[in-house]
Amino acid sequence: MKTPRDILLYRHQSANARLDSIRGSVLTTECQSETRNSKPETRNFRTLPWRVFETLWNELILPARRIWVGFAFIWLVIAAINLAQFSGSPNMEAKSKPVSTETLLAWREQERILADLSGWTDSRDADKPRSFSPKPRSEREGRWCVV
Repeated sequence: MKTPRDILLYRHQSANARLDSIRGSVLTTECQSETRNSKPETRNFRTLPWRVFETLWNELILPARRIWVGFAFIWLVIAAINLAQFSGSPNMEAKSKPVSTETLLAWREQERILADLSGWTDSRDADKPRSFSPKPRSEREGRWCVV
């Protein structure tokens, strides 16, 4: 039994020769037009960066246009929020205004009360640290922990 493909190929065998001649004529005209329009192949390094840019644009940016637009919109919103919240440098204001003695006394009193309640001793009251000079390794004790 013949398949539908075999039946169609048998009916249209006479068209193969005509189709081959049409294909050949199209190919010859295309090849001739390309040779007339093309210049000799020279390496133009000015166009190389443009070709790289164009390739990256076509393969990375263009297929994901909506995603890139979304990223740009989010960055613009973040920048707008940051600019809206910016009202001068707070550090400059703190440096320009001297701290009053009443404020300093209140801070010290709060620190003292906190130290009394927590049992924490102030480091200013402790002895100054002694200078440490390491002993030679041979005089160290030989305790080893095995985990």
